Amino acid sequence: KCGNLVYRLSGAVLNHIASEKPEDLRRLFKALYNESIPLEDRIKNWDRDVLKLYRLLNGEHAHHQDERAISVYLTYHSPDHYTFFKSSYYVKFCKLIGEKAKKKHQKYKHYMDLIHMFVNDYISKDQELIDLVASLIPEYYDGSNNLLLAQDILFQNLEKNDSINYWVFQGNPK
Repeated sequence: KCGNLVYRLSGAVLNHIASEKPEDLRRLFKALYNESIPLEDRIKNWDRDVLKLYRLLNGEHAHHQDERAISVYLTYHSPDHYTFFKSSYYVKFCKLIGEKAKKKHQKYKHYMDLIHMFVNDYISKDQELIDLVASLIPEYYDGSNNLLLAQDILFQNLEKNDSINYWVFQGNPK
């Protein structure tokens, strides 16, 4: 269940395709999860191929499979390598650190690069933060994978709050 993670029609479209063309959809998911293909290519291919498949079933309707939805599928499949994404706080994060936001099909890859930078430069060096989070949710977090923690920090500070909270960075981290 991912009701609060993706646009509601994303799931509805997938359910419809799964009920009508399950093997075709399974093939598309396998391609999306194929790590031997660059992430940007997988995103473009997913967008193109799901749209083709969906249009076979529904004419001209949109498929609602944006990078946000793709991030959920990848995170559910491989949480050690991916985390959730939303364009709104990605754009705010780019602005905060002086990065130019990328275009469609490039945003999630860029976001993942920035998340890894954030984890490496800040979170992994903050043992107090890691210990605090581990003490609050020990059944879910052992401090070894900080991707979701990084995503949550960005979400809480850049999306949930009305204004950008600059406590995360003391200037540009580069």
